[in-house]
Formats: sequence, structure tokens, C-alpha cells
Amino acid sequence: MRKLTFLAMCLTLAGAAQISRAAEPGVIEGFYLVAIQDVRVPATDAGMLVSIEVEEGDVIEEGQLLARVDDREATMAKTVAEYEYRAAKKQAENEISVEAAVKSEEVSKAEYDAATEANRKVPGSFGETEVRRLDLTWKRSGLQKELAIYENEIAAATAWAKLAQVKQAETMIERRKLTAPHSGIVVEKLRQKGEWVAPGDPVAHIVRMDELRLIVRVDANEYYYKDLEGRPVEVTVMMPGGRTQVVNAKIGFASPVVEEDGAFRAWVNVPNQRDGKGWLMGPGLPATLKLR
Repeated sequence: MRKLTFLAMCLTLAGAAQISRAAEPGVIEGFYLVAIQDVRVPATDAGMLVSIEVEEGDVIEEGQLLARVDDREATMAKTVAEYEYRAAKKQAENEISVEAAVKSEEVSKAEYDAATEANRKVPGSFGETEVRRLDLTWKRSGLQKELAIYENEIAAATAWAKLAQVKQAETMIERRKLTAPHSGIVVEKLRQKGEWVAPGDPVAHIVRMDELRLIVRVDANEYYYKDLEGRPVEVTVMMPGGRTQVVNAKIGFASPVVEEDGAFRAWVNVPNQRDGKGWLMGPGLPATLKLR
């Protein structure tokens, strides 16, 4: 019976520790700085890595090139599509066949009209067979004109299709360029030049450092989440060597959801400072939050 009572007391104390009540009112402690953005940048297409453009420790900007996967096949596909587009566009813009068909129809109609007019004035000037042949030639010329217009429309549609293939090839080339999704620092190279990668394989590990985040759990019996949103706070970060770094900030979010331990989640973004080539603070440092 005593063992069960002791176990229940331990579980109760453990639950209370998760909420992290402090001796000083308004102080929340027992938590650590984390990165807001911590990404292992993946390859988006299969192929061999032909270049790694960064080294561990490099400070990078959003959109900066990190690595390239072999794009020769996509480049060749783009070149072929560009030539096919130019040929189709030139054919679509060529009006010679349409103009020739229009002229032919005009001449054929004039010949048919002349024959029928002559027969009206002098019956029998043109035989029935000849008149029918001229009529057929006129109608055939009209169909040839419609065919020429149709072929130009098909050529125009083909040109648009080839242009889409050019854009598709350009997209495939871009997909083989791995770029930084955010600014930060390269903390680890996960692949080397010459290695084969599949879609989803991580190539470089990037951590944003200009701003960190302190995520805490707040006792719902002591604070209402709406009273914390936007509230000024003082964050004290425990630095190596026993030093501390104090940062003034505001609570960015407080969750309305109270979880099983009786606490809700809240966080504050902590601005970082450059320290030479690096940064003053980093993820993993312990910190306390003091409400103001």
C-alpha cells in the first residue's frame, strides 16, 4: 500500500514538473531555445550531384544555390523543344499558303462566272461539261483555302505545345538546382559531390539563426491564454561559462488548448545577434521567461 502511495506521489510531482512552476511569480523556467526553421534540404529529382556550392559554417541567404544535380538531359530536352517551337511558330506565321489559296479561289470563281455569263449571252458558248469543270475547280479552290487556314491553326497550336515543352524543360532544370528555403547557416553537409541522390534524400542541413524561439508550457490555473498574447517578456538565456544574455521580446502565440497536464503552449521569438562570423546564441541553450 505504501509503495502504491509513493508511486502516485512521484507521478503527481512529475506532472507538476512538466508545467514548470517557478519559485518567483511570473517566471517560467526549465525550457530551451529552439530553431524556428531547421531544414534538411532534399533533392527533388534523381541524379548525380555535380556540385556542392556551400561548406559547413557558411552563412547563406534565402534562394542561394546549395547544390546541383546533373541536368544535362533536361538541358538537351530544352534545346530540342526550343528548335521545334521556332519551326512551328514560323509555320504558323506563314500566310503564303492561305494567300495563294485565296487567289486561286478568286481566279476560279472569275472563270466560272465568265463562262456562265457567256452562256447567258450566247447559249452554248461553253459546253455543260466545261461549266461543271469550272464550278468544281472553284469549289475545290475554296476547300483548299479552308485547308490552308486549318493547317495554320494546327501549326499555331503545335507552337504553343512546343513552348509548353520548353517551359517544362526549364522547370526540370530548376528542379535540379537545390536552393536555400530560408536564410541561416549550413550546419551539416549530408552528401558529397559525385554521389547519387533520389528525390527526398537530404543534401544539406540549414538552421535559421537570426531569430530563435522559446517554447514554454504555462499553468492554465495561473494564467489565461488571452492575457499572454502580445505581452512583453524578458528572456534570460544561460550562456556558456555562466554568463547570461537578457532579451526583451513579446509573446507571439498562446494556445487556447489546455492539455492533459493542465498547461497550454506558448512561444516567444528571441532576436539573435551576430558574434563575429557566427551568432551569439544558438538552439539548445536553456532560458527562462519573465512576464512583465
